Amino acid sequence: MSDKCDILVTGTGALAERLIFDLAITAEKPARVAVAGRNAARMTWLATAGNARAALFGHPVTVFARPVIWDSAETIAEVIDACQPDVIVHAATVQSPKDVRGKDTPWTQLLRQAGGFGATGLLQVLLSARIAQAMLLAGNSGALINACYPDIVNPVLAAKGLAVTCGLGNVEIIAALYAGALGLRRPGALRVLAHHHNLHLMRFPVAERGTAPRVWLEGEELDDVHNRFAAITLPTEPLDALAGATGVDMVLALAGHKNHVGHAPGPNGLPGGYPIVVEDRVLSLDLPDGLGADEAAAWNRAFGEHEGLILGDDGWVRYSAAARAAFAAHDSAIAEGFHIDDIEPASAAMLALRRKLEQ
Repeated sequence: MSDKCDILVTGTGALAERLIFDLAITAEKPARVAVAGRNAARMTWLATAGNARAALFGHPVTVFARPVIWDSAETIAEVIDACQPDVIVHAATVQSPKDVRGKDTPWTQLLRQAGGFGATGLLQVLLSARIAQAMLLAGNSGALINACYPDIVNPVLAAKGLAVTCGLGNVEIIAALYAGALGLRRPGALRVLAHHHNLHLMRFPVAERGTAPRVWLEGEELDDVHNRFAAITLPTEPLDALAGATGVDMVLALAGHKNHVGHAPGPNGLPGGYPIVVEDRVLSLDLPDGLGADEAAAWNRAFGEHEGLILGDDGWVRYSAAARAAFAAHDSAIAEGFHIDDIEPASAAMLALRRKLEQ
C-alpha cells in the first residue's frame, strides 16, 4: 500500500500517542495517519492501537508506521516525500521535558539551575528545524504544527526563514481549563492570550503565578484572572494527554476536514499563544476587538526573560542571567547562546555537555 497520508505525526511519545488515539475516534471523514519514529515496536503499537480505536468507534481512520532517520534534514525529507502529508505534527525531541522535572542527574540539576525547561530550547529547536528544512527539500507545502516548545521555537524557525504554521497545547490548555471551569462549550466564547510561562506557573500557588493571562469572555476582558480561576492547579506530571487533545480539531481543520476556532502557540512564528481560527485550511489570528497583533506579540515576547531564552533582532538567541551563569560553570561558549544559523554545531556542543555530565 502507498505511504501517502493526510497527517504525518513525527515522534512516538505520550503526546503523539494521545493525538493519534484521539484522531482515531474523532475524524468523521476518511484520514490516513502515519506515525514516524525510530522505535519500531512503539510505532507498531501506536498504529495497531490507533486502528483498533477507529474500529471500536466506527471512524474512517487508518494508522500506519513509517520509520524515520533523524540524522539530517535530507533523511527526514525521504519520509516526507514518500508520505506527501497535508499536515505534519512534529512531536519528537532530543530532550524530553519530563526528564527535566523527573530525573535527578548532574545534567538535569544544571538545567534546573539554568531556569528549567527554557534552558533546553536549543535542543527543542534541533529536530524542529530539521523537519522544516526537510519539508523544503521534499517540496512539501503542507502545514507544520510544531509541538516542541512552540512559544519559543516557532519564532526561531520563522527568523531562519522556515515556514511553521503553529504549535499545540500551552495557551489552548489554559483556555480549555478556564472554559471548563466556566461551563463554556461554545468555541470562541473565550479568548485567551497566554505564554508557556503562564502554564508552567499554574502548578504554583496563586500568589506565585506572576503576570496572569489576558482573558476575554464574549468580548469583555476579565480582571483578577488568577483569583477567578484559583481552584485550577496543575499536577507536576506532564500534560501530554490534554496537550495532545488540544491539537485534534486544529489538525483536522488544517487537513481540510472542517473549520476551527480555538487557540495556538507560535502561530505563523509569533512568540507565545493567541486565539486563532482556521478557515479553508488557512490559520489566522482571532484577537478580540481593540487588541492589535503587534501589542499581543509584544505582550507575549516579554515572557522570554522569564523562560530564560531571548531571540534578538540580530539572530542571536541569548540566555537569561541565571541560565548564562549556570552554563558558564561548564562551558563558556554554550553560555553565550547560539545564532539561528548555527543550530547544528551549537546543539552538538550542548549534547556533548549532556553526555559528559551523565557519564
